[in-house]
Amino acid sequence: MEKPQKQYTLFKRKNGVYYVRFRLADGTRSPGTSTGETAKTRAESWAIDYLQSTKGYIIKNSKITLIDYSKDFFD
Repeated sequence: MEKPQKQYTLFKRKNGVYYVRFRLADGTRSPGTSTGETAKTRAESWAIDYLQSTKGYIIKNSKITLIDYSKDFFD
């Protein structure tokens, strides 16, 4: 029987802080996001809480310009 895949992976940077990468809808992974935690169990809790607060909807980082972002701001 296969293990269910986690919706995230954790990795530790040289500064001792854990970062998380979330699985996106297209199967790719998001860029690393800092959990701000140095303990793996707290970092996992952070990732789970994040998934619950966003209802599993992860937005892939995009390079949007300020002009595009504010295009319809005053309409």
